[in-house]
Amino acid sequence: MSEEVHHRRGGGRAARQVTRNTSNAQREAFLTRSIKPYELVSDENLELLEINADTILEEIGVEIRDYPSAIERFKKAGAIVDGTRVRFPRGMCRSIIQASAPREYTQHARNPLNNVQIGGNATVFAPNYGSPFVHDLDNGRRYATIADFQNFVKLSYMSPYIHHSGGTVCEPVDIPVSKRHLDMVYAHIKYSDKGFMGSVTLGERAQDSVNMARICWRPARKAVTRISGMGNLPSAASRVAAIRPRVAPGRRVRASALPITGTRLRTDINARNIKNRPARARGCRKNVRIPDLTH
Repeated sequence: MSEEVHHRRGGGRAARQVTRNTSNAQREAFLTRSIKPYELVSDENLELLEINADTILEEIGVEIRDYPSAIERFKKAGAIVDGTRVRFPRGMCRSIIQASAPREYTQHARNPLNNVQIGGNATVFAPNYGSPFVHDLDNGRRYATIADFQNFVKLSYMSPYIHHSGGTVCEPVDIPVSKRHLDMVYAHIKYSDKGFMGSVTLGERAQDSVNMARICWRPARKAVTRISGMGNLPSAASRVAAIRPRVAPGRRVRASALPITGTRLRTDINARNIKNRPARARGCRKNVRIPDLTH
């Protein structure tokens, strides 16, 4: 009877580190368009739209409530303030945007191979945003959970044709809204090394996203920030930084490509009504803490 001999893989920690550094998920670069985009409206109609938009901003304005700091900021920029009604002189908003917003920029990912260009002639594929429901073959259509969110992040990471990890790829309603953004950002950081979008629903949540990235990459490592996100015009603080760390020589930061639980998930973008979400999503969990990202 032959005796089976087991051999340990040599090299220890150094060998495992080499394996991690050489086992990357397959990827394709973001698309660079060589064909001019199709114009949905003529130059004359586009000019008419801009004229009408300026008229609405100048004559009707925007009602801003319970946000005095935003009103003061608009006033300093040249807007006309009447109580909570803010009106913008013709051309003011356009001139501010043209002077401060770049036509294109690079969003840096943790892995430099996953950097993407936003704007210009670039096309970047990212997951769907904000779906409250998911569907799979085992459980059918249902409310999304944080486990579903993590699965979508893993799927996006493993797909070579998804260039960006996205933001709120689905709404994990099993976590209270006040703390939900922490778990979502943590999932992007833990399960992917592609660029991602943090929380933008409140300035405080946007700041939490930046703080979590700083915890992950540690204060000693200087970071290059690029603002990338969506937000309401009054909420100037609702901006998200995608951070690429400058890592010490020979040290690399990588995401974990963990097995995906569940099968063939897809988001349900047809049903957006979430008023009847389960009672458990309206409660608050006790002893919620920000995950430790330093390891």
